[in-house]
Amino acid sequence: MGFLSDPWRSLRDFFAGISVAGPYDPNATGSRLYVGNLSYRVKDEELRAIFAKYGRVKTLHLIRDRVTRRLKGYAFLEMSPEDAHKALDLNGKDFLGRKIVVSIANSKQRPGSRRHQGGPPRGDRFRRRRSGPRVYGQGEGQGQKDNTPIERLE
Repeated sequence: MGFLSDPWRSLRDFFAGISVAGPYDPNATGSRLYVGNLSYRVKDEELRAIFAKYGRVKTLHLIRDRVTRRLKGYAFLEMSPEDAHKALDLNGKDFLGRKIVVSIANSKQRPGSRRHQGGPPRGDRFRRRRSGPRVYGQGEGQGQKDNTPIERLE
Protein backbone atom coordinates (compact mmCIF):
# COMPACT_ATOMS: atom_id res chain seq x y z
CA MET A 1 0.00 0.00 0.00
CA GLY A 2 2.77 2.46 0.71
CA PHE A 3 3.22 5.45 2.95
CA LEU A 4 0.21 7.37 1.56
CA SER A 5 -2.38 4.82 2.62
CA ASP A 6 -2.85 6.16 6.16
CA PRO A 7 -3.42 9.84 5.24
CA TRP A 8 -5.81 8.89 2.45
CA ARG A 9 -7.68 6.54 4.76
CA SER A 10 -8.05 9.29 7.37
CA LEU A 11 -9.34 11.73 4.74
CA ARG A 12 -11.82 9.15 3.47
CA ASP A 13 -12.98 8.47 7.03
CA PHE A 14 -13.36 12.19 7.72
CA PHE A 15 -15.58 12.80 4.69
CA ALA A 16 -17.54 9.61 5.34
CA GLY A 17 -18.28 10.82 8.88
CA ILE A 18 -16.23 8.18 10.66
CA SER A 19 -14.69 9.63 13.78
CA VAL A 20 -11.31 8.94 15.31
CA ALA A 21 -13.06 7.21 18.19
CA GLY A 22 -14.65 4.76 15.75
CA PRO A 23 -17.47 4.59 13.22
CA TYR A 24 -20.80 6.17 13.95
CA ASP A 25 -23.09 3.66 15.61
CA PRO A 26 -26.69 4.20 14.51
CA ASN A 27 -27.92 1.97 17.33
CA ALA A 28 -26.56 4.42 19.91
CA THR A 29 -29.52 6.76 19.65
CA GLY A 30 -28.92 10.33 20.61
CA SER A 31 -25.14 10.29 20.41
CA ARG A 32 -24.89 12.51 17.31
CA LEU A 33 -26.17 16.08 17.59
CA TYR A 34 -27.02 18.74 15.01
CA VAL A 35 -26.16 22.31 16.01
CA GLY A 36 -27.66 24.96 13.76
CA ASN A 37 -28.00 28.74 13.44
CA LEU A 38 -24.36 29.21 14.37
CA SER A 39 -22.49 32.43 13.81
CA TYR A 40 -20.19 32.34 10.79
CA ARG A 41 -17.29 33.44 12.96
CA VAL A 42 -17.58 30.60 15.48
CA LYS A 43 -14.39 28.73 16.34
CA ASP A 44 -14.00 25.03 16.97
CA GLU A 45 -12.69 25.62 20.51
CA GLU A 46 -15.59 27.92 21.46
CA LEU A 47 -18.22 25.42 20.36
CA ARG A 48 -16.39 22.53 22.00
CA ALA A 49 -16.12 24.51 25.26
CA ILE A 50 -19.86 25.21 25.50
CA PHE A 51 -20.74 21.54 24.95
CA ALA A 52 -17.95 20.31 27.26
CA LYS A 53 -20.03 21.59 30.19
CA TYR A 54 -22.49 18.74 29.49
CA GLY A 55 -19.92 15.98 28.86
CA ARG A 56 -17.01 14.88 26.69
CA VAL A 57 -17.27 15.82 23.02
CA LYS A 58 -15.93 12.90 20.97
CA THR A 59 -15.99 14.58 17.55
CA LEU A 60 -16.94 17.98 16.23
CA HIS A 61 -17.39 18.85 12.54
CA LEU A 62 -18.05 22.45 11.54
CA ILE A 63 -19.56 22.23 8.06
CA ARG A 64 -17.91 24.35 5.36
CA ASP A 65 -18.81 25.21 1.79
CA ARG A 66 -16.82 23.04 -0.60
CA VAL A 67 -15.86 25.85 -2.95
CA THR A 68 -15.34 28.90 -0.73
CA ARG A 69 -14.40 26.97 2.46
CA ARG A 70 -16.54 29.39 4.49
CA LEU A 71 -18.61 28.10 7.40
CA LYS A 72 -22.22 27.24 6.56
CA GLY A 73 -23.60 27.95 10.02
CA TYR A 74 -24.14 24.45 11.34
CA ALA A 75 -22.15 21.60 12.86
CA PHE A 76 -22.41 17.97 13.92
CA LEU A 77 -20.92 16.59 17.09
CA GLU A 78 -20.81 13.28 18.87
CA MET A 79 -21.16 12.70 22.58
CA SER A 80 -22.17 9.77 24.72
CA PRO A 81 -25.96 9.25 24.60
CA GLU A 82 -26.44 10.43 28.19
CA ASP A 83 -24.38 13.59 27.66
CA ALA A 84 -26.10 14.30 24.34
CA HIS A 85 -29.53 14.28 26.00
CA LYS A 86 -28.23 16.69 28.64
CA ALA A 87 -26.81 18.97 25.93
CA LEU A 88 -30.25 19.30 24.33
CA ASP A 89 -30.86 21.94 27.04
CA LEU A 90 -28.74 24.32 24.92
CA ASN A 91 -31.51 24.52 22.32
CA GLY A 92 -32.61 28.17 22.01
CA LYS A 93 -29.75 29.55 24.13
CA ASP A 94 -27.84 32.63 23.01
CA PHE A 95 -24.35 31.87 21.62
CA LEU A 96 -22.30 34.63 19.96
CA GLY A 97 -25.40 36.74 19.45
CA ARG A 98 -27.58 34.02 17.91
CA LYS A 99 -30.07 31.52 19.33
CA ILE A 100 -28.62 28.13 18.46
CA VAL A 101 -30.66 25.08 17.50
CA VAL A 102 -29.59 21.80 19.09
CA SER A 103 -31.31 18.55 18.16
CA ILE A 104 -30.58 14.90 17.64
CA ALA A 105 -29.19 14.47 14.13
CA ASN A 106 -31.15 12.54 11.53
CA SER A 107 -29.64 9.33 10.24
CA LYS A 108 -27.29 9.56 7.29
CA GLN A 109 -28.73 9.20 3.79
CA ARG A 110 -27.24 7.26 0.95
CA PRO A 111 -25.20 9.40 -1.43
CA GLY A 112 -27.47 10.64 -4.22
CA SER A 113 -30.74 9.94 -2.43
CA ARG A 114 -31.51 13.67 -2.03
CA ARG A 115 -31.75 14.15 -5.78
CA HIS A 116 -35.17 12.55 -6.09
CA GLN A 117 -36.91 14.06 -3.10
CA GLY A 118 -39.95 16.21 -3.64
CA GLY A 119 -41.26 14.57 -6.78
CA PRO A 120 -42.65 11.30 -7.93
CA PRO A 121 -40.34 8.33 -7.50
CA ARG A 122 -38.03 7.89 -10.44
CA GLY A 123 -39.45 4.46 -11.28
CA ASP A 124 -42.95 5.89 -11.82
CA ARG A 125 -41.82 8.72 -14.07
CA PHE A 126 -39.85 6.57 -16.47
CA ARG A 127 -41.89 3.38 -16.45
CA ARG A 128 -41.98 1.78 -19.85
CA ARG A 129 -45.38 1.36 -21.36
CA ARG A 130 -46.57 -2.11 -22.16
CA SER A 131 -46.16 -2.91 -25.80
CA GLY A 132 -48.26 -5.38 -27.73
CA PRO A 133 -51.39 -5.52 -29.81
CA ARG A 134 -53.81 -2.68 -29.21
CA VAL A 135 -57.40 -3.49 -28.47
CA TYR A 136 -59.95 -1.46 -30.38
CA GLY A 137 -63.60 -1.13 -29.65
CA GLN A 138 -65.16 -2.97 -26.77
CA GLY A 139 -62.01 -4.77 -25.66
CA GLU A 140 -61.12 -8.35 -25.10
CA GLY A 141 -63.69 -10.66 -23.62
CA GLN A 142 -66.60 -8.33 -24.35
CA GLY A 143 -67.84 -9.64 -27.64
CA GLN A 144 -64.94 -8.85 -29.94
CA LYS A 145 -62.26 -11.50 -30.32
CA ASP A 146 -59.92 -10.05 -32.93
CA ASN A 147 -57.93 -6.86 -33.21
CA THR A 148 -59.83 -5.26 -36.06
CA PRO A 149 -61.20 -1.78 -35.62
CA ILE A 150 -64.96 -1.32 -35.27
CA GLU A 151 -65.29 1.03 -38.25
CA ARG A 152 -63.03 1.35 -41.20
CA LEU A 153 -62.70 4.75 -42.77
CA GLU A 154 -62.43 4.38 -46.56
